[in-house]
Amino acid sequence: MTERDVFADGADLDIAVKRVRGTWYAHVPGTALWGRGAELADAVDALSKRSADYAAFSAESGAPPLNLLESNPKVGTFWRGAWRIGRVVLLVGLCAMPISYALSTGITRGVEEATKDLRLKTLMADMENGLIEISKPENDLSPERAAALREAIQRIVARLRPFTAPTGELFSAQGGAEPTAEPRN
Repeated sequence: MTERDVFADGADLDIAVKRVRGTWYAHVPGTALWGRGAELADAVDALSKRSADYAAFSAESGAPPLNLLESNPKVGTFWRGAWRIGRVVLLVGLCAMPISYALSTGITRGVEEATKDLRLKTLMADMENGLIEISKPENDLSPERAAALREAIQRIVARLRPFTAPTGELFSAQGGAEPTAEPRN
C-alpha cells in the first residue's frame, strides 16, 4: 500500500488486481471504484483517490451516487428465453396432470354414483310401484288438506298464466303458422 492509505478504516476490503499489457488495474469488486497505473502502487493510489472522492461526495450530498454496476442487466440469449418458456410449460404441465386426473376420475366416479342412486334400469318399475303405493286408500288426503292443495295450485296457475298464455297460442292452428309439410306417419 501507499503512505496515504484511505482504505485503513478497519473494515475488510476486497481489491481485485490485474495486469494487462504492462498496466496495473486495481478494482473494488461490485463497485465502480477502480484505479490504473504503471506500477501496482500507482494503481492502488488511483483507487484510493477515487475512493476518497466518493466518500467526500457522499458526505457533502448526504446520498451516495448510483452504482451503475450493481444491478447491471444481463443480455438475453436464445437459450435464456427458451429456458424461461420451458419452465413455464413444465410448471403448467406438472400442475395440469394431477388436476386432469382428479377431474376425470372424480367425474367418472360421480356419474357412477349418480346412476346407482337413480337406478335408471328400474326407473319405470319404481314409478309404477310409487303410483300404486300412492293410490292406496290409507294414503288419501283429508278433505281440508285436499282443499288447501287445490287452492295453492290455483294460486300458482293464476300467477303463471300471464307468462304461459302466449305459448298456448303457438300450438293452436289459428294462432300459429300453418305447417308447410305433411306430417309423417
